[in-house]
Amino acid sequence: MRVLVIGTGSIGRRHIDVVQSAGGHEVVICEVDKSNADEAGEKYGVSEVFYDYKEALKTDIDVAIVCTPNAYHADATIAALEAGCDVLVEKPIDSNTKDAKAMVEAAERTGRTLMVGYTLRVYPGVEELKGILSSGIIGKPVSARVTLSAAVTLVLNKSDYRRKYETGGGIIYDYSHEIDYLRYFFGDIKRYACFVDLQVKKELTCDDVAEIILQYKSGVMASIHMDYVLDGGRTITVICENGMVEYDFNGNLRVEKSDGSVDEIKYDNVRNTLFGKQFELFAKARAGEDVSYVTGEDGLAVLQICENLYEANASNIVGLV
Repeated sequence: MRVLVIGTGSIGRRHIDVVQSAGGHEVVICEVDKSNADEAGEKYGVSEVFYDYKEALKTDIDVAIVCTPNAYHADATIAALEAGCDVLVEKPIDSNTKDAKAMVEAAERTGRTLMVGYTLRVYPGVEELKGILSSGIIGKPVSARVTLSAAVTLVLNKSDYRRKYETGGGIIYDYSHEIDYLRYFFGDIKRYACFVDLQVKKELTCDDVAEIILQYKSGVMASIHMDYVLDGGRTITVICENGMVEYDFNGNLRVEKSDGSVDEIKYDNVRNTLFGKQFELFAKARAGEDVSYVTGEDGLAVLQICENLYEANASNIVGLV
């Protein structure tokens, strides 16, 4: 495939590396920051470097990977779809549901594949956790607790889009991963409440801490803590009728059964391997294979939940779906 990577920040560069490592593909890059684009082109040995994705799309591209700040996802994605490309767009699908709906409609209209980059779905521990919950080996899920602390995120990004709502900032949008995989586990939500605030990172103009409560139509209740204050990583604990399962996203999964038995599994979490697995799924989906992946519709549903949560916080209400 001839693959256009739009945006050469830290995530864009990871995608370049992954596509090149897959072998057999030609990478083209586009970045509005000329110095950043040229430096990335030199680093990765990419001969075709563009500063306007519209010009790049005139050169017979097969696939576009959109890694711009969130607020600019829609324009690039729709242009790529209309140019005949299949698109992998980084999460969240966009910064507002109006534009996200236009992206989904464009994919339907053009008949192209649209995938959203929620890489946590392809973590082997997440797949195992999903299998445990679906199998019922520790009974029906009752509640879940998710914690996320990721101050390093604000340091690693090459642009400041996370720092303000206008470009797609806000910790819930940034870590909508948690919203996505909980929806993957438990289905659609029924009720929700949310509290967000800016408490520590005063250089931001958006929130740095969030507390979320969700109840799913299945009856499962979940709480999510997010912050940009510490670097504690992420964990999920699910309480079931006959035990519990915990995963720390560093590869450690632990299942405790009510009979006192404990199973522990260790997985390797090499980040580029996970992005490679996502790219492989994307390639299979665009080839028409029957694979499970995060669709544009999934991305839109997750973004709608994020918007609902911010509205609930602003209105001091418990939202009903």
